[in-house]
Amino acid sequence: MNLVEKLMKADTKAADERATGIYKSHNLARILGETEPVEVSIQEISERRQTELISTAVDEKGNVDMAKSYDANLKVILAGVIDPPLKDKDLQEHFGCKMAIDLAEKLFKAEVGDLASTILELGKVGNMKDDEAEIKN
Repeated sequence: MNLVEKLMKADTKAADERATGIYKSHNLARILGETEPVEVSIQEISERRQTELISTAVDEKGNVDMAKSYDANLKVILAGVIDPPLKDKDLQEHFGCKMAIDLAEKLFKAEVGDLASTILELGKVGNMKDDEAEIKN
């Protein structure tokens, strides 16, 4: 059976599924007065959306603007965190935040970079090494 035949028999819903995972937050544990890290539910972001979000940290010359990279990471968190619901207006108000991005910053602080990286890695099926890639002419 060739690849086209296999694809024609594949469940098309599988192509739209997003990977999910858990991030263990020490900062949320501190906020909640718990000793064990608190589990945060996260989901994969499409490659297109990742590119849009990450590109907000790049200047017109193509260089990473470190001042903007923190905000780009916060945007990744907003797109990838399922629970807690950062866009919940009541939760935002409870923590004195006007916007979801402010709540993400308040809840995750120093974990922002690590959490964003974890979300970005969710969709990776495997890390192919250069020596594993075979190019045929």
